[in-house]
Amino acid sequence: MALTCIINNTDFSSWVNDRTFQIAYERQGGPNSGFMINGKEQPDTVSVKAVATWDLNYLTGDRLAAILQIAMLDTVTLTYRDALENADRTATFIPELGGASYAFPRHGLDYFKQGQTLTLREQTGRTVGSWVTA
Repeated sequence: MALTCIINNTDFSSWVNDRTFQIAYERQGGPNSGFMINGKEQPDTVSVKAVATWDLNYLTGDRLAAILQIAMLDTVTLTYRDALENADRTATFIPELGGASYAFPRHGLDYFKQGQTLTLREQTGRTVGSWVTA
């Protein structure tokens, strides 16, 4: 099954390297989280945010410009394969993109190196327990 990468209703799945896809989850601590005087950490997780990361495939200048325009937006809608739900999920994310390195010209087009990273961090996390089935 191919991984899904749909940003603002445009399918970028073929532009990203699905072998480099990573989905991570960041805990968002509540007011009772912190460290006790004995050094023990006291978690108070109120939500969990997804962080999706892909390396980009070799891209033409036009395609790289399209990705960079996405990265300049404050927020985007992302549909991706979510590990917690084991299904495609759509949510609002904040985009980040590393720089681009020129690779080579070919057939009158400029290509940029594979390996530029596209990272999308969920804007609003899921409430703890909203996905727990046990």
